[in-house]
Amino acid sequence: MPDKKSRENPEPLAFALTDSDGDSIETLLAQGLQKDLPAEKAIEYADRVIETFRGFSVPEQAPHEPATLLNLGKTYETFGSLKKALRTYQSGLERSEKENDRASEARCLNRMGAVHSRWNEWEPALRYLERSRKLFEALGDRRGIADTLKDIGIVFHEQGEYEAASECFEKVSEIGEELDDPRLMADADSNLGILAAIRGAFDEAITRNRSSLAKYKEAGDQLGEAKGYHNLGMTYADTEDWKNALDRYERSLEISRPLGELGLISITYLNKAELFLALSDLSMATLYCGKALDLFRELDDRLGIAEMYRVLGMIFTRKQAWTTAQELFADSLKITEEVSCPLDTAETYRELGEMHRRKGDKKEALRTFQSALKRFRKLGAKRDAEDVERRITGLEA
Repeated sequence: MPDKKSRENPEPLAFALTDSDGDSIETLLAQGLQKDLPAEKAIEYADRVIETFRGFSVPEQAPHEPATLLNLGKTYETFGSLKKALRTYQSGLERSEKENDRASEARCLNRMGAVHSRWNEWEPALRYLERSRKLFEALGDRRGIADTLKDIGIVFHEQGEYEAASECFEKVSEIGEELDDPRLMADADSNLGILAAIRGAFDEAITRNRSSLAKYKEAGDQLGEAKGYHNLGMTYADTEDWKNALDRYERSLEISRPLGELGLISITYLNKAELFLALSDLSMATLYCGKALDLFRELDDRLGIAEMYRVLGMIFTRKQAWTTAQELFADSLKITEEVSCPLDTAETYRELGEMHRRKGDKKEALRTFQSALKRFRKLGAKRDAEDVERRITGLEA
């Protein structure tokens, strides 16, 4: 799971405006960023702050407005209102540029890049993130550089450029050690652990995930801790240790649900669906697919929807509902190819090939498995490539 930041406390405001109910902006902002606040309520507070800003002519009275807008954007982003988050960050960027506040400008650019990344819009994501990195470098802000390199690494990872992603995460690790920052070191270990699992280096993946989990706890980063449990669960699932995988997923959800982190919750639901499918519990697998789909649609997460279609295709394959399964795999491939996510494309081709194998269409199964194998080899996904090779050998025997 790509690394994300937890909410930050709002910065103090240098002015005292009130909304139509008489609540100060500072009070509303503090209320909207409470860690245990339901998502709908937090977004309501953020909306009230934005509407109050629009009702006053305050540019010269609000020197901290860029920082305030950043915090509002993070509230929207945390709870999945990405379009509102992007508009708010854009307002913060414009204000930062007007005030020559380069630190806030760099942070706004970083978050704008991260939002585009969540939409799988890689070109604008990298454009904003590179602008952010250059500003942080000019400011000598090592922590800002590391945070932005992490986000750049995530973009490379999603596009299958694993070597470039690894270089970014290694640099994040170096800066984390230099600053003695456990959160940065945890971020690096977390993402390097995901890359290790893709290579099939599961001992390294488990070691890195355990290390990241310990460091997130040391840093007091609840979201990081939830992410650490989730990633550890994924690695256990890769090794077919279902009991430990399910335990880690549940521990992740225990933390992420109160935080309202819909992105992490949705992907954990999807992974639980895959786990129950592996255990042949089609009812529970379908249930968690439904939960994941609801959140992916709320978040406008196209890649998440594509992954959910793939898992649903696997479920209907088990039910021998061949037409429905094939349509779901086709929908998944359409999205993963449009957003350029080669690993997800390869995984869907593998499951489409498995559907043809179970259906008894040997020729089509071999053709589709070869498409998957070609992609896994190109990505350096050794374990996945070996899995597909075994399936091909079984058909050719």
